[in-house]
Amino acid sequence: MKRFFRMSLGPGGLLRSAITLTLALPLTIGVYGCGSSSDRSPSSNPASIQTPAAALPEVAAADYLRQVLTRYRNTRAYQDQGEVRLRVQKDDRLERRTAPMQVALQGSTIWVAAYDARLWSDTEMTLGWIADEQTDLHDGQVVVGAPASQRGDQNRPTLDYLLKDPLLSARMVAGLGGPPPQLEWLLDPDPMAKLFGDAQAGGERTIEYESMQRRDGIDQVVIRAVADRDVYRFWIDRKRSLVRSVDLPVSMAGQQVQLDGWKVRSLELRLREATFDPSTELEFDSIATSFPRSPQYVGALVPLPPPEPSSLIGGRLKPFDVSDLTGRVRVTHRGIDRQMTLFFCGQFSSDSDADEMQGDAQTMNALAALSHWQTQLGDPMQRQLRIVALVDRAGAERLRTSGLVLVQDDRGTLATDLGLQPGTCCLVDADARIVWIGDLATPLDAVTAQGVLADSLEGIDVPRQMHQQWRADREAYRQKLDAVGVPAPR
Repeated sequence: MKRFFRMSLGPGGLLRSAITLTLALPLTIGVYGCGSSSDRSPSSNPASIQTPAAALPEVAAADYLRQVLTRYRNTRAYQDQGEVRLRVQKDDRLERRTAPMQVALQGSTIWVAAYDARLWSDTEMTLGWIADEQTDLHDGQVVVGAPASQRGDQNRPTLDYLLKDPLLSARMVAGLGGPPPQLEWLLDPDPMAKLFGDAQAGGERTIEYESMQRRDGIDQVVIRAVADRDVYRFWIDRKRSLVRSVDLPVSMAGQQVQLDGWKVRSLELRLREATFDPSTELEFDSIATSFPRSPQYVGALVPLPPPEPSSLIGGRLKPFDVSDLTGRVRVTHRGIDRQMTLFFCGQFSSDSDADEMQGDAQTMNALAALSHWQTQLGDPMQRQLRIVALVDRAGAERLRTSGLVLVQDDRGTLATDLGLQPGTCCLVDADARIVWIGDLATPLDAVTAQGVLADSLEGIDVPRQMHQQWRADREAYRQKLDAVGVPAPR
C-alpha cells in the first residue's frame, strides 16, 4: 500500500460571491509575499500621534462610518499604496511582518496587488497572475478573462467577476490579514454589512467614537466597531473622509502564523497615499511591474505540481565507519543494527550571536518535533528504526541526555553528504540509500516521513515511486495547462 504523501492537482476551493472581512481563512502552507522585521507597529508609536485641531463629527458614529463607506461606493477614482502589518510574538521574540494590499480604481479599470496575487481589469480584458518569485511567478501563468465591467467604461467592475478564478482568489484571501477590505468598500453594494447588522441577531454590535487624533499630520476620527467578538478600529481622515488605516481583529491573521507557534499581537492595514483624486492615469505598463516575462495565457490558473524530489533521494551514501561519542556504538553508512536509520542534524554553532540564538531555537524545536514524531510510530516501526544525531561540540553538550546516538560531526562533512541543514532529517535504508529528506517540525513532512518509513519497511522502492509520481504529476500538469490555454491577448 502506498502511503507517502502526494499533492493533488485538483482546483482550489471556490470562494463565496462576496467577500467579507469575517471570511474564514483557509490553511496556508506558506505566508505569501511577505517581509518581516523586528520593529514596532507605527500604530503603536506615540510620536506619530498628536493633539488634534478638529472636533469629532456631530452625527452618530454609525452614521458617519456609513457616510464614509458610501463615498467609496460612489467614487469613480481611488488609489492607495496599502500594506498589511502583522506583529507576532514567540517567547521573547517580537517580529513584524508586512505584505502589499493595494487597490487602484479609475472608472471601469481596477488594479489589485494583495499579497502575491495580482489582478488588472479594464474595458478590454481581465488579467490575473501570482507574483511568487520562488515558483517563477507560478510558472508564468496568466489567467485571461472578459472585462470585470461588462457594460462600458461608465460602470464599475463587478466583485463577483474579479474573484472568479478560484486559485487567484484563494491567494488574495489567504495572506496575513484576509482579503483586501478596499474591494468591499468600493464594489460591494452593502459594505461591512456585519458591522451594521441587527444587534438582536446574536453577539455584541456597537459602533462608537473612540477619540479624535492627529496622526502623521492629519486629523483622524477613530471609530471602534464591534461585531460579536471581532473588534475593528477605523482611522478616518476628518477632512477627506478617507480611511487611513484599520486595526483588524487578530483572528483574521493567516492560520499558518498560529500553527508556527506565534501569538498575534496586532494586525493593521495601513493605507499609505490613499486618495480619491489620483494624480496620474492608471496604466498597465507602469503599475504591473511584476508581470511574467514569458507568460502562459490560460482560461483558469492551474495548481503547480509538487516540486521535483531531491536528486539525493535514491542515491547511496559514500562509505563511512565511525563510533558514537561513547565509543561503544558503531555507525556506518548503512546505519547501525536496524533496517532503517534516521539521521538528525543537531548542529548549533554559527558565526554570530544572533544567528546562534535563532539556530539554537530552530534546532531545539526540531528536536522536540522529532521526539513527538517518534512517539507516534507504532511498536513495529520503532523496533526497526534507529535515530542518530550528527552533532558539533555545542550540539553534543545540549543533546547529551537526549537518549539519541550522538556522532561527532564538527565540520559538517556527514551532514553535507546527507543533504542536511541544522534541524533537518533523512531516512536511510540498510542498503545505504537515502529514501527521504525533510523537516519533522513541518506537519506535512512529518506525515510524509511516517508513510515513507512504513512503505520502506514493507519492501516498497519509495525513491523510484517518488520520481515516477513526480514525472506523472508533471505530465498531468502539462496536459491540463494545454487544455486551458488561450491565445495571447492583443
